[in-house]
Amino acid sequence: MKREDCKFAKEFTYKGINAFVRNIPMGYRCGYIEVPKDSKFFGKRYDDIDIDIHGGFTYSESYLLDKRDSWFIGFDCAHLYDLKDESIMGEKEREFFKDRELFYQHENGVLWTEEMVVNELMRAIDSLISYIK
Repeated sequence: MKREDCKFAKEFTYKGINAFVRNIPMGYRCGYIEVPKDSKFFGKRYDDIDIDIHGGFTYSESYLLDKRDSWFIGFDCAHLYDLKDESIMGEKEREFFKDRELFYQHENGVLWTEEMVVNELMRAIDSLISYIK
């Protein structure tokens, strides 16, 4: 992955909590939340976080791209029946998948738009706030 691919498509603050959306060159999006230090989930592994989010949390680290010294949790939209968005795919990935429709298009699939990822992050933040000490 090239460095220019490693950036946020959207950064926003909702109810005082920072959130981020990334477009991954493989054609899917990921959403991340910067966990407040006073949350019971600060420093916890993603599989120990009992907040409902699409596909479950799949990321938990003290860094997120160039952001450091905090705690981030995230989810991805690359699960079965999550469709790839060709508009955000990298050139190499688009070429690779052009004749492999089966790998990224499902009849009953859902294409997670940036707006949908933002809404999912806001819903998770609402839940997260209820756990803050």
